[in-house]
Amino acid sequence: MGHPPGPLPRKRGRSDGAGHDPDPDPDSAADRPAKHAKCAHEPRNAVVTHKLLAQYYDEIQTLRQYALSKLPAASRIRRRKIASVGLGQPSGKPHTADELALASLLDSAIVARRRHGNTGDDLRWESWVAFSQKGDESYVTLSDGLKGSVFSQSEIVDFVVWLLFSRSNGSWPKHLLCDGFRRAGPNRPPNAGVTTTIPGLVCAHPNQHVQALKAPPWPQLLMLLGKEGERIMIDLLVDCAIFRPVTAGRGNLYQLSGIKISELEPVTQLQEKERPIPADIVSSRNAELRPSEISFVRNVLNRFPYKGPSTGEAATPDDSVIHLLMYMFPRQFGLHNVFTSAVDRRRTAQKFHDYTLREEEIAQKFPASDTGRNPTKKVPKRLRGKAMDLVRRLQVLHSRCSYAEMLHHYCPVSMQFSSPYSVTPNMA
Repeated sequence: MGHPPGPLPRKRGRSDGAGHDPDPDPDSAADRPAKHAKCAHEPRNAVVTHKLLAQYYDEIQTLRQYALSKLPAASRIRRRKIASVGLGQPSGKPHTADELALASLLDSAIVARRRHGNTGDDLRWESWVAFSQKGDESYVTLSDGLKGSVFSQSEIVDFVVWLLFSRSNGSWPKHLLCDGFRRAGPNRPPNAGVTTTIPGLVCAHPNQHVQALKAPPWPQLLMLLGKEGERIMIDLLVDCAIFRPVTAGRGNLYQLSGIKISELEPVTQLQEKERPIPADIVSSRNAELRPSEISFVRNVLNRFPYKGPSTGEAATPDDSVIHLLMYMFPRQFGLHNVFTSAVDRRRTAQKFHDYTLREEEIAQKFPASDTGRNPTKKVPKRLRGKAMDLVRRLQVLHSRCSYAEMLHHYCPVSMQFSSPYSVTPNMA
């Protein structure tokens, strides 16, 4: 036997306004507690785009995104604190001035990094422990609160300057934090600079970038990062470039730290240099170059003079004419050329290959037969006819021209010009 059905649930009453619950007491809404502001615990995943920075750096992100990416996954509390700075207070209290300044720094500062040429850790943590003379305290948080973080931030910036000078091996570091500092030595003039707390360096003039990184809110950020803060801050200042927005204009930035962007090569050029490409591989992009960027060396005319057909022979294309066509139009014969072929950086450091001698390349492209006879070199269709006639005429004119006498005629010199082709003038 089934049980009788229970009473159906009552429908909630609706007021005249659709979608509003009845409120018999209008004043009761004012007595309700205010809703808590949502506290964001997830990082802001907005992709940072900047056309100029994208040409010189592989990774571009905000300082907040960089800090979250460097913190270990186990540091959930630290990650939550950094993600929520300036985004909301659960208690509804207003943010302090320091919190607003730190939030503005995290969201406005841009961290740019190049993967190419990165030297890695290079024992910098061991160097930092020796520089600070306080032992390895990476497993504890900064002591003394904000006061300790202010001192540690100043010491970290000094250490980065010292590390950059020590890695430069006598050359001048191109880092912005090194501007104004000089190496101290026995031959230094008395007024060459002011003694600093950085070993082996003197300050010739103040560095505003160093002063800005030691000032708030950077110590507050170091304190917020916790026990990993020193390592993250050192890696940030050594490996990355930091940019801050400029109030004037739109999208304008000024560089606060890192190697000067004017000293960097675009990422695409750096990738081309680091990627070895065989000379016989033709670029699929088929990139065209400007005529001013292309230069030819045409001394092959002296090595392959024109040989006319013998008496009674048919007027067949001379091998020297076809050989010259290969030098002038290598692209038509599938040879290496300046238009579509890639430059092998292992063979030359110049912008283009040296095409003075192509005999080895031509021999590989058109090998001799087993019987030792010269290979049959097929002339491309677009080079037959008038093009061959022009090359043949060029050979004839080249053989008839006396370049030494032409040079002596148009560019005479006071000294006696001797030439095997010189003609004694008539003194009558």
